[in-house]
Amino acid sequence: PHEKEVLFGPLSGLEVQSMRVDGSVLIVRMQLSINLASMTIEQVVSKRRKIVQDMCEQVQLGLDGGLGDSNWSEFLALTGMNAKDVANYLRAWHKRSSEKKPEHYNEDAQLGGAIAEVVLAATCVGAWPKQFKLLQQKAWRTTNLLQDAKLVLEETAHGYGAAVAAVLVANKTLDTLDLADAKLTTEEVVMVAVAA
Repeated sequence: PHEKEVLFGPLSGLEVQSMRVDGSVLIVRMQLSINLASMTIEQVVSKRRKIVQDMCEQVQLGLDGGLGDSNWSEFLALTGMNAKDVANYLRAWHKRSSEKKPEHYNEDAQLGGAIAEVVLAATCVGAWPKQFKLLQQKAWRTTNLLQDAKLVLEETAHGYGAAVAAVLVANKTLDTLDLADAKLTTEEVVMVAVAA
């Protein structure tokens, strides 16, 4: 009841100016110091999320810079998509990875998972032009990847998870996709699931 409480703002410090002894009491003269260059508590807690967000931004910049090359131009012409569609798809995938609460990323496994997901998104979308062209060449006799409402790819899709994701994004009439016996890897399944 006789205590006096003094509260200081986050990240403030006390700097010792002088000390002296008065009888059996040590008297310390202090000065409050605030380092305005330091991060706020929120920034400190969000540091690991910022790593993921910065990574997403760099991947996005890399994609934006590459969308003008001939492979992408051919892919966009074949699929009827435009560069903005591709960039928005990647941005939406990155948003899933980078916009959870800051505390989420302070667990090593969750930070690692978010980084892996950003890398997977970049790998998937970056592979679209080459993989789509190869899958189209492989499946051209049996199906039209961009117009058929039902695609039965089965083993044809093996190793082409990124291309299947591209088909899901580009084919506006698709309502059934059969990947039985496709033997997709776990990463490829994630690529397809995100696109669906």
